[in-house]
Amino acid sequence: MEPSEYDVSYAIKQWLLSHCWNIIAFNPPGAQGTFSLPNPSKNPAYKGQTGTQSPDIIAIKENYLLIVECKDTNLAKIKSDVKKLRNFLINTERVDLLKRIVNNVCIANEFTFDANVEIIFAKGHGRNKYTESDIGTFFVTVKNNWNSKIIDVKTKPLDFINVEYIPISAENKKILEN
Repeated sequence: MEPSEYDVSYAIKQWLLSHCWNIIAFNPPGAQGTFSLPNPSKNPAYKGQTGTQSPDIIAIKENYLLIVECKDTNLAKIKSDVKKLRNFLINTERVDLLKRIVNNVCIANEFTFDANVEIIFAKGHGRNKYTESDIGTFFVTVKNNWNSKIIDVKTKPLDFINVEYIPISAENKKILEN
C-alpha cells in the first residue's frame, strides 16, 4: 500500500512526538496553510498571497528548528519540495520572519525558544529512499490495514506506519532521534 501525502505528514508528526519534538505547526494536505510565512520581499502594493509558504511540519527541540516538507510517492513533487527547502535559506528576511513567528507561537504555548536555533531541513515521502546530501529524509511505509480516513483514538499510528529517518550525518541522526 502506497502512503498518501496525509499518511506521510501524519506519520512524521507522530514520529517526532515520540522523539520529544514540540510540534509548532502541522499543515497536512487540506489544512489551508494554517501557519503561513509571507514573502517579505514581495511588492507591498500587491495584497495577495503570492510567494506565501506553509511548511508541512515545523518542530522545535532544544536549540533546533526542524522544517519538514511531505509528499506521497511522486518523485517530481518530492524534488520540487527539495528546491523549495533550499530556496528558503536564501531569503534571510523570510528566515528572520519564521523565527519571529515561531517565537510568538512558543511564547503562547510556554515553550522555550532561542532565536539562534540551528535550522534543519527534511523531506518526507514514501516508495523509494531518494536522498539528498544536505536534506534529511523521512521514509514512510504503511501496512495494509492502515486507513487514515478512519482513525480510532485508541489507535497507535506507529503500529501501522513505519517511519525511517535517513540523516545527512551522524550528528544529525543524534539530534533527530534522541
